[in-house]
Amino acid sequence: MLKVVIAGASGRMGQALLEGIFADDELQ
Repeated sequence: MLKVVIAGASGRMGQALLEGIFADDELQ
């Protein structure tokens, strides 16, 4: 949850972070 909040507050960087988080979730 924190990652999503931080990503949202980061704007464009947040979108990149979200994509990385989703990619990590898929790997796991």
